Amino acid sequence: MIPSLRRSLAGATAAVLAYVLTAILAVPWLPRLLGRGGNSPRNLWPGYETAGEPAWAAIGWVLLAAHRVPLQVASPDSTFVGYLPLGTAPWLFLCGPLACFVVGAVVVQHADEDAAIPAAVGAYLFVGYLISILLGAFVFRVSTGQTLITPALWNTTSLSWMVVVPLVPLAFGTAGAYVGSEPAIKAALPTWGTPS
Repeated sequence: MIPSLRRSLAGATAAVLAYVLTAILAVPWLPRLLGRGGNSPRNLWPGYETAGEPAWAAIGWVLLAAHRVPLQVASPDSTFVGYLPLGTAPWLFLCGPLACFVVGAVVVQHADEDAAIPAAVGAYLFVGYLISILLGAFVFRVSTGQTLITPALWNTTSLSWMVVVPLVPLAFGTAGAYVGSEPAIKAALPTWGTPS
């Protein structure tokens, strides 16, 4: 496989792993995160129920919110743009960094000897990770006929995701690669698919 494609796929793998980690940690908290039982304008629960309770989309909203992507809820009466209240479950902010750290450590284990520069791992994880997050913003759109709940990437009042999304794979993918390239770690981990 072409090295640049393989590297981009590693970034996409990190995004998928972040989604899986978010799913494991967020599912019990979804009612609270979506405002069930509240009458705040941030209450997404009625739209979530009307849409048939698409947990896959709500998990995506949580993952994107952990990357500082706000949600837009547009109905005929009003439009609201804001963040999910992840302060009640702060560990959800760690899913993306942990996924990038793990993938960075694994990638450096399987890289060609001349391409196994740990400082470069985060840079090539970034491409696939960014593309996956951007695609997720379109995949996690939910329409209930009257209401549209969508990640608001281009909301001019909140573009902090443009800093957070690149920073996660660059910082944590690189850190994982440095840890994974340590001789003691390399000796302790199995080497799948490589001749001994």
